[in-house]
Amino acid sequence: MASSLLEKLKQLSPRERSGALAIQRLDYQIHYTILRIVEMLKTDRPFVMAFDYFDDLITVDSLDNPNTIEFIQVKTRNTGNWTVRAISREVGRAPPSSIVSRMYDHVVKFQGENLKCFFVSNALFIVKNASGGQVRFHKFDFGQSAVHDSEIEHLNAAVEKDFKPPLIDNWEASIAVENCPMGLDDQINSTRGCLEAYLDELADGAAIRVKPLYESLFNTIHAKSGDCEWTNDNLQMLKDRSIGRGELEALFRTAVKYGKPSFLQYWGDIRSELSKSMGTLRLMELHRDAVEFHAKRVAGRADALQLSLGVRQAFKKVSIDPSLGILELVQQVSRVVETDGVQSVNHVNAACLVEICEVFNETELFGTSEIAPQLEDERG
Repeated sequence: MASSLLEKLKQLSPRERSGALAIQRLDYQIHYTILRIVEMLKTDRPFVMAFDYFDDLITVDSLDNPNTIEFIQVKTRNTGNWTVRAISREVGRAPPSSIVSRMYDHVVKFQGENLKCFFVSNALFIVKNASGGQVRFHKFDFGQSAVHDSEIEHLNAAVEKDFKPPLIDNWEASIAVENCPMGLDDQINSTRGCLEAYLDELADGAAIRVKPLYESLFNTIHAKSGDCEWTNDNLQMLKDRSIGRGELEALFRTAVKYGKPSFLQYWGDIRSELSKSMGTLRLMELHRDAVEFHAKRVAGRADALQLSLGVRQAFKKVSIDPSLGILELVQQVSRVVETDGVQSVNHVNAACLVEICEVFNETELFGTSEIAPQLEDERG
């Protein structure tokens, strides 16, 4: 039986977003989303994130039969802190016209559901506590902490400008404010640093290249945050603008797999060894073919992925002796590689060189030599 939340997501249409965001704000929104993705991946929670749909970011536990939903509004400021008065002021002409009214709008539309509305900013929040003292918070949940009556009065007054009383009882328990410590000027470095730390955990301390993963995440979120084609199929629109835990985990696995040190990092030692039994021109040719194969495989070219799979399957057919020289290992493996006849011997040797370097690196990282991947996994 479909959940009541799923039915609402099918029936309710989001407010149409008004125009493009300023570049700096959109960048901050995307960078915050990447930080949020890493935070969520560190948990066991199932999740799907959707971008610029109902709010800057929403998170549900499932698209098939969701039971929880979070709405996240992201806004930056150059100076100062946020206060309850500040989030209660009008920021737009059309209702809901204030930050807090936009949060209340979600509470109304999704009344009775397990929901939470967050307002996130690079600035801190000052809230008047129950005794009247002003306290600076990195995170404040109105549903878990007591506040001064005047603060609730400010919130209600702002909402009543856009919604007729009576308001939903205790609606403020559904909202929270949160500070993201990432500054406006160091967004890229902060985000890449977070990704690097998480990749280090996944790869057990191996140095993984962060740039390809960062660019893939940024571009994916940017594309899904673009102008939406407004249709009558709300659930399909939601799916088009979203990415789930499974897809993200696959993306991070790919980053670990192809971001590990490759033959490119080892080429200096390889060249020294090969130069003892190979002429300079042949050595240059092998290096050129290996670089070309590596680039095509990382780019997901079908021919390179197929050759990569063939080479790795060949490892299971031979007894690899790590004490052999690199050229002997290449020749040993290339003899049993099954190809479709398109690749030349030189190209197969180059692929063997690349894969041999990475197989031994993977074996060291993951403690197994059983690493002949399926082709569909390579394409992931």
